[in-house]
Amino acid sequence: MAHSELAYKSMGHLLSAKNEDNPRALREKYLGQLMVVLGIPANRGGHASALMHMLRYVKDRLPSGVSQEMISAIDRYRLGATSLANVVVLLRPYFLGPGSDYIKKQHYLKPYPDELGLRDEI
Repeated sequence: MAHSELAYKSMGHLLSAKNEDNPRALREKYLGQLMVVLGIPANRGGHASALMHMLRYVKDRLPSGVSQEMISAIDRYRLGATSLANVVVLLRPYFLGPGSDYIKKQHYLKPYPDELGLRDEI
């Protein structure tokens, strides 16, 4: 989603349609689209959209005021006032708490070891 919201939706439709009689052909189509999408550099807007998407899955379970704090942190990132690493570290405990099984399955929040600092400049 951070690379291309349009491609994210297109790939979701491909999987949800399940009109492919041949699972191998569906897999090949999906992987082909995925490789193209991964070639598109993710930018601040794409990362912010992905974070907002994840927020929708947990915001009903957040303490009062935390949801707005999260939105503000994502907006600060989108505007370039902070790094993606700072925002993810702030949001990760809420996304990985109880009741967020879908988010826990995603690698977005922790794709690399923190020690590498690969998101510090994004």
